[in-house]
Amino acid sequence: MFASIMYGLRLWFLSQITDPSWVVATQLMHSVSFGIYFSTALRYISQLIPDEFRASGQAVYTIIWTGLAGIISGVLGGFIYESFGRAIYYQTATGIAGAAAIGFLLYHFSRWNR
Repeated sequence: MFASIMYGLRLWFLSQITDPSWVVATQLMHSVSFGIYFSTALRYISQLIPDEFRASGQAVYTIIWTGLAGIISGVLGGFIYESFGRAIYYQTATGIAGAAAIGFLLYHFSRWNR
């Protein structure tokens, strides 16, 4: 959830800034959010998938994350960017990151109440 919030903040900042030097500063947030997201995803996969299938599970995750998600985000993101501009592109991405944060929060509470 924290990584999604960091992504959302970074993307919102990118939608608002006009000075290119601030782009570099906001990208520093990416190192934190991506590190948290990636390590958490791998930890979750290791808990979810039995030991004998862990390597296969991580391979499927990598294929989906770098392949399918990359294709969808590239096509949809490119369409939004070209049709509506930079600000709307990053604001849409901010909304998606916010929805992900809410989803992770709801998931946390559903597991906590068990």
